[in-house]
Amino acid sequence: VGMCDNAADKCLLEFAAKLFLNAVSTYAWVANGKVFGNRMIDLGLSNNKLYFRAQSIVAQVLRAQAPSPQKIESAVLRAIYGDDVDATALDALRSAAVSKHIDQAAVAKAAGVRIVPTSVLLASGLCSSVAEARERLAGSAILRDLVIEAQ
Repeated sequence: VGMCDNAADKCLLEFAAKLFLNAVSTYAWVANGKVFGNRMIDLGLSNNKLYFRAQSIVAQVLRAQAPSPQKIESAVLRAIYGDDVDATALDALRSAAVSKHIDQAAVAKAAGVRIVPTSVLLASGLCSSVAEARERLAGSAILRDLVIEAQ
């Protein structure tokens, strides 16, 4: 079978191919602004774990500003539900089941909303509205550039 005369050579060749493809994939994610630091930030909130991970990512990205957990949760909920959410609605949403937020996050993601990057811009104070955050992300897809630019 050509270059791979034995099973060990075949395993090494497959492993090398895997490493190469992982490197290409990682580069693509970084180049498209889907990574901040050592974290993939453009994730979909498809279950409880990812919903809470989104909040954790926002806290980690903004650790120098140290936003409160309530501010982070508000930013994530605003990113999911949009600008129609006022303070009263936020209080009601905080007590709602996480599954409701996950369902709405799927709708938002299908509409092209980048929930975690939008949440970072809202929690940091770089943007005052969801619409403004989405517009800034559309202009510069790389969140890292927007955060660094504001510092």
